[in-house]
Amino acid sequence: MESIAVRVVQKKGQAALVEWVDFDGTHRATIPAKAIIGGKTAKDELDYGITYGEPWEEMIVLNATPEAIAEQLRKCGIWTREDLEARPNQALSAIQAAYGIGLTALLRAVRQRE
Repeated sequence: MESIAVRVVQKKGQAALVEWVDFDGTHRATIPAKAIIGGKTAKDELDYGITYGEPWEEMIVLNATPEAIAEQLRKCGIWTREDLEARPNQALSAIQAAYGIGLTALLRAVRQRE
């Protein structure tokens, strides 16, 4: 049986919220605390655990093109490398605008799932 290293984020009663990293990324789930032995647990326990957090991957849609990003950068007055280095926060905002991703869009997506 395959064991996975986990980090206990929180323990409450007989349950533990654990975090682990694998080739798919970082994950969290609630599993029985007794299933954790020496900082590891069986992969099956993680598979059957109660997933923690929002499935951001399912809510985020990326639609930007290089042209759309370039246009947003220019609208913010970022035309040169010097502009980019001097105003990185504005550049980030321009990129977010091109992708249409912002806090408002994420909140709307989460609310639609409820």
